[in-house]
Amino acid sequence: GTGCCLIGRTPSKLEAVARLANESGVASFPFAADFSDIAGVPYLADQVIALGQPISALVHCAGVMTLSRIENSKVDDFKRLLQ
Repeated sequence: GTGCCLIGRTPSKLEAVARLANESGVASFPFAADFSDIAGVPYLADQVIALGQPISALVHCAGVMTLSRIENSKVDDFKRLLQ
């Protein structure tokens, strides 16, 4: 089967999307999290791992990043992106 972890800041929006996905036959697991608080990331990872499902893809669709070659980017560039 197909499954999807939905991670975002607003629980009500996550629940609405999860409901639509579940009605379409996609098992959805909403998790409220704010990646600007990096300390919460390990806790979220533990929750996702506890589902016992393989992770085959990760899509991050938030933030703004300067356009440059990835090999020229610095760790701080990625930290700013997530905040």
